[in-house]
Amino acid sequence: MKAPIRIKITDAIGSNLGVSSEDGGAVFEKLNTALETDRPVELDFSGIEMVISAFLNAAIGRLVEHRTIAEINERIVITHIGEGGVTVLL
Repeated sequence: MKAPIRIKITDAIGSNLGVSSEDGGAVFEKLNTALETDRPVELDFSGIEMVISAFLNAAIGRLVEHRTIAEINERIVITHIGEGGVTVLL
C-alpha cells in the first residue's frame, strides 16, 4: 500500500477552528486534488478544537458530487477528530 497524502487541517486553514464553509472549501480543493493520485488520503484533525457542519459539508460532503461513496470510504482516512477536546457542532 502506498503512503497516504496527509492533509493537516490546521495547516490548510491556518486556524484551530473549522467554522466556515470558506475554510471547508480550501480543504476540499486540497482533498479533491489529492484524490486525483492513486494514493490514500489522510485528513488529520489534530490541533482542531471545534468543527461545525458547514465546514464539514464544504470540506467532505461536496466530494459526493465528484466521487462515489465507495471511493470516499476506501481512500480517505480521518484521524484525530474524536480525540480529546474536538467538539463537533451539527
